[in-house]
Amino acid sequence: MKLIEYLPNDYTKSGSTLELLEALEKMWRKAQEDTEDFEKQLFLSTATWGLDFWEQMYGIENDESKSYEVRRSVVRAKIRGAGTTTVAMIKNTSEAYVNGGVNVIEQNAQHKFVVMMASIIGIPPNIEDLRNTIKEIKPAHLDFEIVFKYNIMKDLQRYTHGQLKASGYTHRELRTVALPEMK
Repeated sequence: MKLIEYLPNDYTKSGSTLELLEALEKMWRKAQEDTEDFEKQLFLSTATWGLDFWEQMYGIENDESKSYEVRRSVVRAKIRGAGTTTVAMIKNTSEAYVNGGVNVIEQNAQHKFVVMMASIIGIPPNIEDLRNTIKEIKPAHLDFEIVFKYNIMKDLQRYTHGQLKASGYTHRELRTVALPEMK
C-alpha cells in the first residue's frame, strides 16, 4: 500500500512527509504479516507456533523436538479420537497419525484388533505416538497389534537389477520406501 497515492501532490515535495509515510507503510506491512501469521495459527493444518495452544487445548504433552507435521497429526488424532471407541474411531485416529490409509481388523475370539497399514510402506515416524493413543482410547479388555506394509520381492520384480541399483536405495530401504516409477 502506497500512502503517498492518497495524498495531494503537494505532500510529495516534503522529505519529512515522505520519510514518515515510508515508516508508516513498513509498520502497515508488518501488521498485515502478523495478522496473516496469526490467522494461520487458528487452523490446525497451518499452525506453527500456535500448535502449543492446540496441544494444550487437547491435553497433549508438548514435544517441540517433533516436526510440525507430526505434532499436527497427534492433535488431529486426538480430535478424531473423542467419544466412544469404535472400529471407525480407531481407523480415523490411526489414519490421522500416519497420514495414510489403514484397515482395522477385529479378532473378537482373541479379544484383540489389528491396525494394518494399507497405504504407508515401512514404519511411520510417529508410530510410538500412535501406539500410546490407541492404548489410551481402546477398551481395557482388548489387546492390539500394528502390522506394517513392506515391499516384497513381488513388488520389486517390475524393476531390473540395474534400475534398483541406480535408485541409490539400500536393500533395507527398498523394503521400506514407496518406490517411484523408474524408466
